[in-house]
Amino acid sequence: LSAFGARNSTIKLTESALKQANKYNFTLNAVQFTLFLRNYSRFSGSERQYNKHDNELQVLLKNYERELRAQELLERLTIRFTRSAAEQPDLFEVSTQYLDELEGYKVDCDSFIFNQYYFRVKTFVLQILQKYQEAVVASTEATKYFDNNKHIAFKALYGEFYIQELSCFLHLRDYAKGKETAEKCMPLMPEGTGNWYLVMELRFLLEMHTFHFPEAETVYNEAINHPRYQFLPEETKEKWQIFELYVNFALRQTSSTAVSKERQKVDLQKYLKTVPTFKKDKRGYNIAILILQVVLLLEQNDFGAIIGRMDALRTYRNRYLQVSTNRRSALFFKMLQIMEANSFDPKITFQKGKKYFERLNISTADVSEVQDGLQILPFDWLWETIISMLEEKQQAGVIQKM
Repeated sequence: LSAFGARNSTIKLTESALKQANKYNFTLNAVQFTLFLRNYSRFSGSERQYNKHDNELQVLLKNYERELRAQELLERLTIRFTRSAAEQPDLFEVSTQYLDELEGYKVDCDSFIFNQYYFRVKTFVLQILQKYQEAVVASTEATKYFDNNKHIAFKALYGEFYIQELSCFLHLRDYAKGKETAEKCMPLMPEGTGNWYLVMELRFLLEMHTFHFPEAETVYNEAINHPRYQFLPEETKEKWQIFELYVNFALRQTSSTAVSKERQKVDLQKYLKTVPTFKKDKRGYNIAILILQVVLLLEQNDFGAIIGRMDALRTYRNRYLQVSTNRRSALFFKMLQIMEANSFDPKITFQKGKKYFERLNISTADVSEVQDGLQILPFDWLWETIISMLEEKQQAGVIQKM
């Protein structure tokens, strides 16, 4: 229209488009439309009108710049975190600096897009700093903000922050609130999608970490029996394979009634052949697999095979688990080494591992230690179970007293 000289129609359409862009917070479009109106205002000869559009443009440009900066900081943070928290000794300091910068911008920027990124960064940073209760509060602030902007907010956005809350409740082992959050989250995620399976994974881990093992099995069965399960990436299906073995082990150790025949015995040789080794995974499920192999071998009295795997445990502990960032994982591996070094004697293992167990209980998990799969079962529960297994085997004469 502008090219054909229909100036009045062009201005009316642009003003209407600008109104909609502002309503739905399309800042870049609003910048373009305001720039267009500023340009056209020169033909009216009104400097007041020109200044009005120019002032609006400056505010929009400032908001757009801050939106881009907030997006950049989130992306820089996730890049560093994905690469490996263990390799980022300054991650705490950097993430705090990012949050402080956005807190400063928030004083005079109320853009919806900016606030999305601001709340994402805030909940992420608080989890990195292991301030899980504060992260829950930040997530609640985000959903309240979305409630006040329901014409823009969408279901998946709420679901994203409910997932963050669920992750926090997993770290806090708050079963009641975690279950409540999961119930709010599930209807927002279309069944069988990636986010739906992410919620199912967090639900499973929450049940495992709060010792609701039959409920964890129910979540597992719901996940793998969904028609979309066969279309998941192979690494995701492999993860659920490991979950199955963990929950079955937990049920065998805690069931007061006769367990099903499927759970009574594990074909360990088949497991060692079929479960992948996650060769590129130096901090996550490789460790979960190594721990699982040890407890299953112990369950089957194959002490020689456990001794053979201690070299792999030492390698992982020395190369990939820094005590500064993976406290609980490194401590648990040390305790397993004490068990093997003392010929599986329960009393000596308990005594020599006591100081590490106490440190384990007062140490908080690194934000990646649960989410990367290092703790499918809580280490404190696993250690107490291992000691009980050793005592039973000694009483049965399988293990001789040292």
